[in-house]
Amino acid sequence: SRSAYPWPGHPLCCAACRARRAGRMAPPELKRGDLNHKNKQCLDADIIWREQKLLMQSSHLEGPFYPRVVTLTTAYLSYAGTDGTSAIDNIWFREVVGVRHKYSSERDLKECFLQKHEFSKEFELASQLQLEPTDFIVVTMNKSYHKGRIFTFRVPSEDDLLVWVGSIVRLMRNQKELVNADQGDVYWIQDLRRSVKRYYVQDTSQVTVAVLIAVNFFINLMESELQPEKGSDLENLFGIFDWSLTIIFTLELCINMFATLVKEFVADGWNWFDTVVVLVSLVSLFSDNIPGMSVLRLLRAFRVFRLFKRIPSLKQVLVALNQSLPPMFNAFILVCLITSIYSIMAVTFFSNVAVRMPIAGPDLPPGPPANMSLTHPNCPKEWMYEYREDLFADFFTAMFSMFGVLTGDEWGDLCRG
Repeated sequence: SRSAYPWPGHPLCCAACRARRAGRMAPPELKRGDLNHKNKQCLDADIIWREQKLLMQSSHLEGPFYPRVVTLTTAYLSYAGTDGTSAIDNIWFREVVGVRHKYSSERDLKECFLQKHEFSKEFELASQLQLEPTDFIVVTMNKSYHKGRIFTFRVPSEDDLLVWVGSIVRLMRNQKELVNADQGDVYWIQDLRRSVKRYYVQDTSQVTVAVLIAVNFFINLMESELQPEKGSDLENLFGIFDWSLTIIFTLELCINMFATLVKEFVADGWNWFDTVVVLVSLVSLFSDNIPGMSVLRLLRAFRVFRLFKRIPSLKQVLVALNQSLPPMFNAFILVCLITSIYSIMAVTFFSNVAVRMPIAGPDLPPGPPANMSLTHPNCPKEWMYEYREDLFADFFTAMFSMFGVLTGDEWGDLCRG
């Protein structure tokens, strides 16, 4: 009996034993009696059974492979970019015909594929594909959303191949037994949203938006540099650029909302930032006479921060800076404590001591300033000094003076005075 997959003698049998000993086997196969189990969490469609960074082939069967974070849940298989973004698309098990890898025999294919006459074309196409030892494919129905697309994944090792294929096969078999996995019919509007999202989150689309953001920032720089006169042709040209880019970014926001609203859109803080900037830009275009609108219009310059979301390398820098804030805050507290100690000492020793500070140079006209109490009689004529007794008069004044010393501002004059 070959109830376990793979069976003894299968090329992946040794890998199966190693995976079983390592405790990395697939989720347990649900029985019909599990539907009445008190723990309903095991029936949740969104529970994550496995998540791993794999290589995924593009939509063309001979195309290149791209790194993707693949997540296996009870009801679907999703894939996302490696930069922490939301899922690009979901492959629902109700749309999957079967799974195959390099070592699949005819008997394996019968166990891993839905044995119906209407899926004969998908079965025949999957059987003819040439796969690498660590590749496996997920075949979808021709009448489903993916239109019979074959998804090819490449795992790091044969152990991982066993776990992934075994997990997907078990979840496919039990799909009809899961109460919460039944998502009902997919309407055309849902198919359209999935298609729009898949194209919107692609690297090509995100790079295009990033280029537009960079162009908008450059136009803002040129407008601040040239400062065109009101009513001039140059001002009208910048107005045309402003209208065009605002319309483009408004359409981009609408596409984003249509593809990801409500849960994914609301959960991303960058989407809130985009919404505020676009709304301010639209209000400034149609209601230029509102008081304070010139100040709010400056928010358009902050649109360049959206590059941190769309360029992974910049996003990594932002994430690193965010993670460094707690230790930097601790270091700031330590510096403040040390500065406070020295400020208390300064008030104790120098509160009644006048410190000589320079107040003028050779290029300034002579004459004592209003706050000058005394001019040193023996100082050079090209320099004038004042004696100040308020640099360490109290704690907060001493803190400000010590801050000047800490930043290097006139610290030499304080030491010599």
